[in-house]
Amino acid sequence: MRKITFIRFGDLSNNLQNLGGIYLSLIKRLAEDNLLEVFTIYGHELVQNTNIRIFSFNSLISRVYRKIVEKLFSEGMARYLFEVCFDIWVCKRFDKNTDIIFIDRPICPLTQKKAKKYNIKIISIASVPHPLFNYIYVFNEAHRLGLRSKSAYLNKKWIKVILESLELIDKLLILSSKNKYYYQTYTSFIPENKIRQISNYFKPCQVYQKQITSKKKHFIFLHLSHMNLIKGVQYLLEAWKIIDKEYLTRAKLILAGRRDSDIEKLLKIRKYDLTNVEIIGYVENRDHLYAYADVFISPSISDAGPQTVIEALSYGIPIICSDHCGISDLIVNGVNGFIYHYNDVKDLKDKIEFFIKNPEYIDKKKVENSLADLSTEKFIEELRKRIIYD
Repeated sequence: MRKITFIRFGDLSNNLQNLGGIYLSLIKRLAEDNLLEVFTIYGHELVQNTNIRIFSFNSLISRVYRKIVEKLFSEGMARYLFEVCFDIWVCKRFDKNTDIIFIDRPICPLTQKKAKKYNIKIISIASVPHPLFNYIYVFNEAHRLGLRSKSAYLNKKWIKVILESLELIDKLLILSSKNKYYYQTYTSFIPENKIRQISNYFKPCQVYQKQITSKKKHFIFLHLSHMNLIKGVQYLLEAWKIIDKEYLTRAKLILAGRRDSDIEKLLKIRKYDLTNVEIIGYVENRDHLYAYADVFISPSISDAGPQTVIEALSYGIPIICSDHCGISDLIVNGVNGFIYHYNDVKDLKDKIEFFIKNPEYIDKKKVENSLADLSTEKFIEELRKRIIYD
């Protein structure tokens, strides 16, 4: 039996709609014929298997520490400090006799350096685009908008940790051809033979609520994310501002999700036209939003996914997606949505107006069918094989 150290900087859950559920299923699958030790923050109580030793970082001390750093430091610095603390905690505890370390993102350089001393193979997954790519685009956006951003994407200490981790990794798993291009372009020290592209995405295993078909007052556009500069909400609001008034009266934009300090500042200082714009906070169960929406918009300036695009497609909702979204690989113009260049505000505006003028242009059944080749089971199995055999 192989020994595998599985490091998840996040939660584990029973919900296959999100990464916490995907990773819990992957852990259970790996434990069928391997010994595992798992380091996570939340969800440790869900793991009950004699082949698995589970460690949870969600102690009272870690929770207090996180609250303190979030209160005292900027968002970027708080994230960096919490990840460093997590790395130290894992480094002190992981079994040096393990054969493979899998990390759910390129972090934990202290743990990786220790692993290298014992010739342990290190595998990670690129959950976000390359940090230098993110830095360049977020920096340019902050400059364009006149913001003194404290985004984690601009925190040089945090970026250094990721770059150091990338240098130590033996295999880097990547979810899209676009994301692969970013890593090959910005990471000269990772040769191509260390990069493996995952050929599948995972998709929602079921739809909990049917699409609302009753007559609505407005044609509904939905954006759902943890809103920050990298999610491109600023371009969406700029496009909304220049929509023809005739069409604007027939449409509504819903912005759902948490907002970081940059977006909060923009909403205060920029003169966005918020006519027929509803801004709501974090949504626990977002199925009702998908059931209500007619079109989903993903305007990211840099994104490995987002998974919300697949969730929307599973409802038969067509997508307007920027070409800087990794998941734009799945969008076929005129079939399940449209792609536009990430900062082309006029093109984004035109595509929004197109749907208002032609609400029945895209067949919802064809949109759903565009996910026919995707499988959560295949995604988990491919990850398992990449970790064990690749």
